[in-house]
Amino acid sequence: MIVVFLVVSWTQLKLLAFVPSENSVISSLLVLSIYYRNYKPSLRDQYCTLHCTPVAFYYSTPASIGAGESEEMVGLISERLKVSLSETLTHFYLLAGRLRDNLLVDRNDDGVDFVEARVINNFHLSNFLDRPKLKVIDHLAPPEPTDYYKTPLLLVQVNLFPCNRVVVTVKMSHKIADGFSVGIFMKGWSDNALGSPDAIVPDFNATSSCFPPRDDIPIISLTFKNITQKVVKKRSRFGRSPRPYALVGGASMRSRFVPPMPKYSFGNIVGMLWAMLDNDDHDYESQATHLANLVCQLRKGSQESNDDNKTTEIASLRQVNRDDMEMYAHSSWCRFLMYETDFGWGKLTWVSPTDEGAPVGIALVDARDGEGVEIWVNLFEEDMALFEADQELLAYASPNPSALLNN
Repeated sequence: MIVVFLVVSWTQLKLLAFVPSENSVISSLLVLSIYYRNYKPSLRDQYCTLHCTPVAFYYSTPASIGAGESEEMVGLISERLKVSLSETLTHFYLLAGRLRDNLLVDRNDDGVDFVEARVINNFHLSNFLDRPKLKVIDHLAPPEPTDYYKTPLLLVQVNLFPCNRVVVTVKMSHKIADGFSVGIFMKGWSDNALGSPDAIVPDFNATSSCFPPRDDIPIISLTFKNITQKVVKKRSRFGRSPRPYALVGGASMRSRFVPPMPKYSFGNIVGMLWAMLDNDDHDYESQATHLANLVCQLRKGSQESNDDNKTTEIASLRQVNRDDMEMYAHSSWCRFLMYETDFGWGKLTWVSPTDEGAPVGIALVDARDGEGVEIWVNLFEEDMALFEADQELLAYASPNPSALLNN
């Protein structure tokens, strides 16, 4: 099964209103000596941009802790999340620090931001999940930081819906963590909330050991051309005219090392992949209509992803802003432990990205039943019109289905 999420309407957004109920700064229970204060990111961390990775976790089963009334239950939910978050930061202490530059993270335990938001107007989570609207999803997340050096590396927003339904949204700095690292953290947090004696302990040193940092790597600022054009969610085929197209993104490398890296290695353990269709190629039409060539390019990129010189080259290409080239980003969150996040009030109903301003491209996310994949697509509006009319695609995809299916 393939799931494709489509363009939004404003209907639900008008019905949905948030009232911030409490803002907190959560610190770890660990006191670090000054000797351990500075952490050096890996080379792969240095290549990453400053933006955050946003993920929302939806719990449509009524949260129940003990036997309390609704208002009392809200307090119990909040307390469990805060206490367990503080316990989790004892092991994930890097998240409570601050970026200093492209060479250091100051592990000063300044804490992480924790925001509670009440959903009013009697808007129920099931109403939203029945037909998710992407504009609403964006409001479930903390805003993107304006100063990445003064902002916590982790931002949390807990959205409290009527009848004790909960959406927990996190934004984690991509400068120190990839998607799998987000999954590790959420699993560790929920394990602590349940009082598990086997809560996850991350390994922060494995990544730097494999990819030692360098002093000559500039901070990458990634921009996207034509950003003023309207970008909507769906999907389309490549191309309207013979011109270069580039597909760029990352792939997890955790399973490709010999010997393998520690199971809970934390950081950007990714290889950067690049594939291009160039209009200078005489075989351009053949490439555009047969995906085998693209697959070969991506496989070659995967094999070269351990080469730091190749990674440097691709990182530079990501910053190119050419008017004669269409660039598409791709990423995958599949098999990232996301659906193993259980805080004690029922299994997850749904997991989704929340980044409405994501670049043009695609993201893959596991479906809850484990039998399919959701494809999140950002395209310019004119491309999206072609995509939506693609009957061959629609024969295999279910556009914007209910997130309550298989629950």
